[in-house]
Amino acid sequence: MRKGPFSKTSDGLSFRRRRKKVDKKKISRFFLYVAEIAVILSLSFLTAYSFFTGLKMHGQSMEEGIEDNDTLLLNKAIYHFRSPKRGDVIAFYPSGNRNSYPSIKRIMGVPGDTIKIEAGYLYINGQEYKGNPKISGIKDPGILSAGVTLGDSEYCVLGDNTKASEDSRFSKIGMIKRSDILGAIWWDATYPRFGMVS
Repeated sequence: MRKGPFSKTSDGLSFRRRRKKVDKKKISRFFLYVAEIAVILSLSFLTAYSFFTGLKMHGQSMEEGIEDNDTLLLNKAIYHFRSPKRGDVIAFYPSGNRNSYPSIKRIMGVPGDTIKIEAGYLYINGQEYKGNPKISGIKDPGILSAGVTLGDSEYCVLGDNTKASEDSRFSKIGMIKRSDILGAIWWDATYPRFGMVS
């Protein structure tokens, strides 16, 4: 006969309850499940934060590739793994002002480079730059007319549309410090330019 919690003995009723065995496997499975959910949520947050931060393009300085008011995606993680390089389109705080809206330009000079604009052409370490045909016929060389050698952690940036760009040619912007770079622009999320930024 099955005994209940108040089973009858030869001496009368027994009020001792039977203890339930703790299923350690179920508990460990539960905590493993909670840990997996926490890891997935953390990775999702880091991925969204690192690769899907949205910025709006203000102005015409990067036309025709990037147009005014385009929605762009910023890769904040990339420069934790490598240094910014020539040709990267970056977002940065102009003049180190972290209260201002980030500016978007293309890196043309990296630490150690000597950058000069002469007769409308860009020269890097004495060689005419031909990597981006849009950067030619520069009418206003600004401070780059005399040539500037970049120090450690300094970058020279230009807009693709130099006629409408406030960039490293002008003392208001000057050379960009590595610490003021937010990340690389990698995707234009605006139709019909939807795709990778190059």
